[in-house]
Parts: sequence; structure tokens; C-alpha cells
Amino acid sequence: MITAKNLMSKNFLKIDTNDHVSKLIGHMKNKNTTFALVYQGKKYKGMIDKKFLLTSRVDTSQMKVNNILKKRSKAKTCFFVPKLKYDTTLDEICKLLATTHANALPVIEKNVVKGIVTVKKVLQKIRKQYQGLRAKDILRKRLTSALETEKIGKIIEKMHLNKIDKLPIVNRAGKLIGIATISDIMKYFHRWPITAQKLRTKGIKRVKSPDRDTGEKQDMLKTPVSNIMIPAQVCATADLETSMPLIIDMMTKENTSSVIIQEKKKPIGIITQTDLLKEYVK
Repeated sequence: MITAKNLMSKNFLKIDTNDHVSKLIGHMKNKNTTFALVYQGKKYKGMIDKKFLLTSRVDTSQMKVNNILKKRSKAKTCFFVPKLKYDTTLDEICKLLATTHANALPVIEKNVVKGIVTVKKVLQKIRKQYQGLRAKDILRKRLTSALETEKIGKIIEKMHLNKIDKLPIVNRAGKLIGIATISDIMKYFHRWPITAQKLRTKGIKRVKSPDRDTGEKQDMLKTPVSNIMIPAQVCATADLETSMPLIIDMMTKENTSSVIIQEKKKPIGIITQTDLLKEYVK
């Protein structure tokens, strides 16, 4: 039987509650990761990811991770993720990852974090279960996309409302020309002048930044998404006949959480890591 102990890695990013959020973001970029485990001294407190940093009013130069911890205790978004034990089964891990939308879960024994189990590792393990299946057998998700002329502020709002971190970008003819991701938006903004409670492009209350004033941030939110999107040529795409093991390989090797399914160069759907996890535990 495959368990968390078989799947876990001891290599993960740690951040202390007394550290500034700017330090957290820097470590995330350097480690090329989307999450970090939060500690208060030696005590594990929870997990934080990039999505929260995007959809919250965060002053990275001033706010400490401890302030985020306080915010998470009153919010519905993922922070206090489920804890695994050495003997947690693969099926149970898939269920927990799918329902929490977390990129990883901590393995804890006797109140000590022993390691983490990532979505990537789980997908590699369940890959053989998808032998003989093609994209058309799995594709069920209604596609949310955006026009290349839409502004970044609108893209952020769509991501938040649909609980997604990637958005296919199309031209007027409906053909795929790129994809916008949370990571790219984060790189574009030095700070994120938006809130999870009420996303909008006008009337946003902002904390004054030492390097960018409010007017510049408003202009950035009004920038067309085509300025920051990843071109279609380098997006992870497939067609309806693509085998599911190949799609899983694309996710794990290209470090992407989703693959866009096209028909005649037009996006018709998207297969995500969560789709695969849910399908596995049916």
C-alpha cells in the first residue's frame, strides 16, 4: 500500500512568522515554488501560497507573515491545510489535495513536520491509472477565458471569482494566443493593490508605496493582459485525442497545474491537477 511516508519529500521552503512578506516572496522566487510552510520558532503553524498573496491587500515591505496568520484564522481560503500521517493512504491524500486545492500537504508525526507530499509526486504515482484514457474522456470543465484586450484588473477579478490561477487568453476570433497566470501578475506588480473580498479596478484603497505611487498602480491595473501573458507557443496545450499519461507528464515536467485542450487552435476546455485527483478517487 502506498502511503504518505512513501511519497513525502524532506525538501520544502520554511518561513518564520516574524519574517516580512517580502522575504517570503523572494524565497518563493528563488526556490521556484508556489507555497511555504509557516513556523513560529520551531512550531508549525500552517501553509501559505501565492494565490493568497495576489488576492489580498498585502504591503510586502511592511507586513510580517504573522499578520497573514491572523488573517487566515478568520478566512475561508487555504492556510490551515489538513495534516497527513506516515500511514495516510494515497486515496486519502488525493481526496484531501482535491478538496483543499493545496499544492502540498505536511506529514506530521508527534507534532513535528517530517516532510511534505506534493501534487506533482502524487500525479506521478497515479499516472499508470490513466493508461488507455484520452483528454476527451476526462474533459468536463467549462472553460473560462479572456480577450487579449481585457485589463489586468479584470483578469484578477475573473481568477478570484472562478477560483483559478490561470486564464487562457484569446483573440476576437476565439483562437488561443496565450495564457495569464497568477505568477506572471505577481512579477508584474511589486505589490498587489487588491483585496479578496472585493476585487475591482477603481476605487481601491491602497497603502502608499515608496517606489510606486497610487496613480501608477491604477495604470498597471488598466494595462491590457496581452502585455504580461505567456505566448501560446510556450503554453501547455493538447487536443482531445492526447493520451492522459502524456498530459500528466506535461504537468509534472513543465511544472504546470493545468493543460489547455484545443480544437482547431481554439481552447475548448482545460484539465487541471484537481480534475485528475478527483477522477482518481471516484
